[in-house]
Amino acid sequence: IVEDYSAMIKAHRVEEIKAKHVLPDDWVIYADVDEFQVYPEKLSDLLRKCDRMGYDALPGAFVDRVAKQGELKEVTESPCVWEQYPYRANVTSQLSGGWTRKICVARASVALNYTGAHTRLYDCGVHREYKATYLDCRNWPEKTEIHHFKWDATLISRLQNKLNGLAGDRDAIDGKSFIKEYLHLYQHILDNNRISIDGLQYLGVPSSIAAANN
Repeated sequence: IVEDYSAMIKAHRVEEIKAKHVLPDDWVIYADVDEFQVYPEKLSDLLRKCDRMGYDALPGAFVDRVAKQGELKEVTESPCVWEQYPYRANVTSQLSGGWTRKICVARASVALNYTGAHTRLYDCGVHREYKATYLDCRNWPEKTEIHHFKWDATLISRLQNKLNGLAGDRDAIDGKSFIKEYLHLYQHILDNNRISIDGLQYLGVPSSIAAANN
């Protein structure tokens, strides 16, 4: 079923599914469809370490992936997506002013804010929660890489939907805190017709991914 979307609606749906199908001590992976989380080792081994050492969440940080020269390229069947978007650019932080960290994996009992698993829930206001989350001693101390494949040929239309409340997107209503980020990014794309950031860093295929495919 295709329904209206907002970060708040998504958070409610996630909590409903957890309540019905997940036990409090189970691990839940929080990954959007445009994210590939690259762990420093096999995830099951990493979670066993968390079990032994008392950690209940794995924090992560965005690695925004863009095409050559920041082109808003259409995703194609081949080559692999890592090769289509081989460069790193700090799009989220530099262009939209958005948050670049989120919780990748956590016990089901760990309460998260509705903002897309970016923060734990402390009931102290979202900006304070963001700071508190990444100082929390219950987190695994290393950050997981979240390779973020969001900057493609559909970006302009997706931004227009969000800003205008089209195609069932309700972030303009339920997530007004995001609108300023969307506006900054949208204006940048209108001005440049691409992601225009100096110092793109070539990454290619992560070594762990390449090794797993050989």
